[in-house]
This record gives sequence, structure tokens and C-alpha cells, in this order.
Amino acid sequence: LGCRCDRRERAFLPLGKVSTGGIPRQVLHTLMEHTEFPRDFERANAHYGQWFRAASTDAPLPEFVSDVSYQRDLLQPENTGWKYSRSGNYPDFWIRPQHSFVLQINAGEIVRSTAFAAGVTLRFPRIQKVRLDPPDGAEASAVFAAEKDIFEVETVGSLHVALLEKLQRQQEPAATDASAHPPDGTPPCAFLTYAQTLRTRAGKARRRRRPPASPPKVRGS
Repeated sequence: LGCRCDRRERAFLPLGKVSTGGIPRQVLHTLMEHTEFPRDFERANAHYGQWFRAASTDAPLPEFVSDVSYQRDLLQPENTGWKYSRSGNYPDFWIRPQHSFVLQINAGEIVRSTAFAAGVTLRFPRIQKVRLDPPDGAEASAVFAAEKDIFEVETVGSLHVALLEKLQRQQEPAATDASAHPPDGTPPCAFLTYAQTLRTRAGKARRRRRPPASPPKVRGS
């Protein structure tokens, strides 16, 4: 995932990763066809369509990746570029913005991150919509939405504002309305209501208390 850099025109900052496990297989096939990515890409000398691999993780970052980094400081960015982990965060494939597409993401919350150049990342991100004009088929129309230009996506500045607003809400004194804020002062998730947060925690607690299944009884003959 990437967001627009508001200090460099037509440049983007790495923001995080998202799994494609929650969208139908047919939608993935449509996206592969849209970007001309082959299904047999693991064969030798495969052509990757509009995607490409870097020669190595030591090679310079693609020209559309901004040289601005907020990894050390959100208020004073550095012009040192993204300092990535070769073992975890470096992508297997790149795609240029003009060949890419916009994803509408639903996430648990936005948090500070020193792993990505944006300085923030999303926790538990899920693909909610793919902003490409929907192809034929009811299954696809449930996932695709009206196309959105790649240069109209969120800027890194707007994401920093969202993080700061979340932190400010966490520091506010508890309100008298118990339905709006937790009674114990625990900050609610930025993208969930307090009731949703309670239900999630209660479900996890029930699963932890659930006794292990006993082995089936076998009667002797």
C-alpha cells in the first residue's frame, strides 16, 4: 500500500501491506488481467505484465517512491528515502502508479510506524472496495466501485492528522456518557465504536475461557 507524498509531486510513500485473502478469487483474476500479470509467473523468464521486479533489494528504489521519510520523526521528515527491511517489508513486485489502481481499505486503527516511509501504518487492514469500474457479474460488483484516479488517494499529511486526532481523543478526560467512552479510561479504537470494541474483546475473552475439547469416549466390545 502507498499514499501520496505532499512534498514531492507525483511521488508516493510506502504505507503498509494488506492481505488479499478476504476478496473473491474471481476479483483477483480480474485485477491480474487488468495489470496483465500472468498466472504462471513463477516459471523461468516470465513476463510480469505491468509489474516488475527490482534487480536486487540493494538497487535504488523506483522513481515514483519519494525520497522523503517520516520513519524517525513525523514533524521533521528526512530526505534519506525509505529505510526498509530486506527480510520483511520490501515488495516482491512493483507497479507504477499509472498502471495501478486504488484500494478502499477498512482497518482497525492507524498507528505510528518506523517500518514504512509514511511514518504510520494501518492495523488489520482489509480490502473493502477496488476502485475500478465494475465488470459484469454480481460477485464482482459487490467489490468494485467507481474508478478513482491514483493521484486522488490519501496524502501522508492527511494520515498524520488522523493519527494525531486519535492520540488527542485518547488523552481527553472520560465523558459522563458511558456509551461514548469506556468507563475504565481505555481508549476506543479509532475506526470502531466503543460498543464494537467491547464486543470484540468479549468474544476474545470467551474463546480464551473455553475449555479444551475432551477426546471422544470409545466403548470396549
